[in-house]
Amino acid sequence: MRFLKEITGLPTAPFVEGAVQAYVRRFVAARPKLKLKEDAIGNLLIELAGKTKPNSVARWVFSAHMDHPGMRALRTIDARTIEAAFHGYVQIDFVRGTKVRFFSGGEEVAGTVIAATAGDHDRLTVPKT
Repeated sequence: MRFLKEITGLPTAPFVEGAVQAYVRRFVAARPKLKLKEDAIGNLLIELAGKTKPNSVARWVFSAHMDHPGMRALRTIDARTIEAAFHGYVQIDFVRGTKVRFFSGGEEVAGTVIAATAGDHDRLTVPKT
């Protein structure tokens, strides 16, 4: 449970999964029996070598996204307002007025969504900016 709490508490959003990737790399580096592989687009695979024997059962694979819907700051409008791009699909009604956190250089900045521009995806109205 500790690992789940640690990893889900990390800042992440689509295209900014660096904190989760760094956590996974540290996790594997601290465990000599594990091996880490990365593909060309940044997917990480943790392997634990098994015992090879004839007629062995298939390998278990667990999969998870390293991100969740979130925003990426685009530009500063004034000292208290930024414009951000939303990535992921959530109905826009769940975004307006929502408390948010932005992370930069190890600092956390809290805020509230004051406006959201709508776009469409799969017949749902979802945020663009």
